[in-house]
Amino acid sequence: MLTSQNIISTKIERAVEIAEQLVEQGEKVVVMSIFKDPVYKLAKLLDKYNPLVNTGDIPDLTVSQNIEKFQTDPEAKIFLATAAKCGTGITLNAASQMICIDIPWTDALFQQMTDRIHRLDNTNSAFITVLACRDTIDQRVLDIVETKKQISDFVIDNVQNALADSLKAEMTAIIKSL
Repeated sequence: MLTSQNIISTKIERAVEIAEQLVEQGEKVVVMSIFKDPVYKLAKLLDKYNPLVNTGDIPDLTVSQNIEKFQTDPEAKIFLATAAKCGTGITLNAASQMICIDIPWTDALFQQMTDRIHRLDNTNSAFITVLACRDTIDQRVLDIVETKKQISDFVIDNVQNALADSLKAEMTAIIKSL
C-alpha cells in the first residue's frame, strides 16, 4: 500500500530494542545490514547513544576513526555498518554482541560479517542475533543460503548431509541413464 508516512519496520524496531537493552547492560553492540537505509534509520532511532555510522557514503578515513573509537573508547557503544563497508577485514571485538538486520546471499559473507566480533584473540563469547521473520523473504534467503552452504560443504570439504546424498543419487541416476 502506498503512503506518505514513514513506516518503521518491525525488524528496525526490534533492533533498537535489543541494542538499547544491551547498551543498558554495559555491552557494546555491532549492527550490520546489507542495505544502508536501515543503518541510517537506526542511527536516528539510536541517536542518544551517538552511534558510529559506517556505510559506503562515509569516507574511509572516518570509518577507520570510527573503528578505532569503537575499539578503544568505552563510551562508543554502538557501531552501525553495512556489510559492504565493514563486513570484512576489520576487527570489532570490543563487542561481543552483533545484530544482523538481514543476511547476505552467501554463507561465506555471513561468516565474514560475524567474524568481525568473533576473532581468534577474543576472550569473550560472540553472540549473533539474526532478525528474520517467518514466511517472508528473510526466511527464503536463509533457506537458500543454507542450501548453498550444504552444497559447498559437500563439494569442497566432502561433508555428508541430506542434500549431498540427494545430489549423489540424482547424479548417479543421470550417469546410469547415459
